[in-house]
Amino acid sequence: MTTAVRANEQPGQEVRRIVDSMSFVDWYLLEKIKKAARLQKAVGSFEPQVKEIKDTIVTAALDNGDLSEDGSVTYIVDGILCRVSSGYDYSIPNTAVAGLMEALGVRFGELVEARTIFTPTPRLIEMACDADRGAEIRKHLTICLRAPQVSIIQECGEKGAGT
Repeated sequence: MTTAVRANEQPGQEVRRIVDSMSFVDWYLLEKIKKAARLQKAVGSFEPQVKEIKDTIVTAALDNGDLSEDGSVTYIVDGILCRVSSGYDYSIPNTAVAGLMEALGVRFGELVEARTIFTPTPRLIEMACDADRGAEIRKHLTICLRAPQVSIIQECGEKGAGT
């Protein structure tokens, strides 16, 4: 059986329609879904090998002195470009802010960038969708349609949806 899912009118909801592949109307789409699943499974089987090879390349680049802990090197072999990069991500944990403020004193504001991110809760989204009061709330929100995403799941585990 094949499962078709489409977005419901309520945010975050899904409508599942389980149909037998024999009654699936769009044969082109059906074949593309099956092909994508086969290819994803084939590609996924190589992931451990690819990770091991990449780890070996990084180790060799470090051991050879080609790569520092905070830099990059590009190898070109038979027209194949292989870039290896290494670096650090820096952040200040919330629990360390007070100590850093004390250590930096008046220079804290100059040396530290603070960001506050506001995101709506599911309840606020529901209120914004309300026909009566939603307009007042919606004018303060940025609402963007997400780009469609395709995920292939080999074993969905739904009862009654044979494989």
